[in-house]
Amino acid sequence: IKEVRVMQRGNNYTDDPVVNVKTDSKGAGAVLEPFLRGATGFTLTPSFADADFYIVEKTLWNDGHPAGDYAAATNIAHELGHVLDLLHTYSGGSETSKADSPDYMWDLFGKTFTGYDIVNWGKNPCESAIDKVTNNLMGGNQTSQYTSPLQTGKMHRALHIYNVKKYTDCLCDTKKKWIIGKDEVWDFPFKSYNPIIIGNGQKLTVACTLEMPDGCDIIVENGGTLVIAQTGIITGGCDKAWSGSLVIRKGAQFSVEPGGKYIMQDLSKLIME
Repeated sequence: IKEVRVMQRGNNYTDDPVVNVKTDSKGAGAVLEPFLRGATGFTLTPSFADADFYIVEKTLWNDGHPAGDYAAATNIAHELGHVLDLLHTYSGGSETSKADSPDYMWDLFGKTFTGYDIVNWGKNPCESAIDKVTNNLMGGNQTSQYTSPLQTGKMHRALHIYNVKKYTDCLCDTKKKWIIGKDEVWDFPFKSYNPIIIGNGQKLTVACTLEMPDGCDIIVENGGTLVIAQTGIITGGCDKAWSGSLVIRKGAQFSVEPGGKYIMQDLSKLIME
């Protein structure tokens, strides 16, 4: 988070605030947009672009009274959900209703789409199981706290492939591993937080930028194949070279096409058995 700015205006403030935020740290452009009328806050959803994120919130619930802090915190959590690629569970800026979409939230809307949530800030969502008033974080209820397994998975995906990943740390969790169990082509930016294991008979082609955190290894097992395509780069996270090991087991294959590259720190290891 680069900046947190609190603007206490109160319920009677009627001017239309204007936000001017540069869309990336290199100053390539700027967002100049009025506060969304009728909304309590807004932010950006993630993408593959090199953009920074901001959340703007308007204090509508109180006039500086602490009793409204819970509502403000709930709204900030909702906006952070958008930063992590979640959309509304109610109609308008909402998750897809197409059941055949890979991003369809069947654990929220049913195997066949049954309708979006109903916005009702003050109603107890536990009163009825069929009135479509829920406590989902991306809904419109004062108890908005819940995220479903598919929503949680979508947030995890955003932290791996979208630009919001630049705000995460570059530490390696060696307790879990990415196991490549079938031939895959990674033609999208990807940030791993775990070692990558390419199994026997499987092939991983890196055709974009793969970020590996400090201490995370890539191991190509016997019979496995790693290819760095001409558009592929393996490097470290957090704008630095990779500090880990690339291990090519006996019987494995490793190739780098012209233009492809791997960028490793001096203490990193390339081990070919």
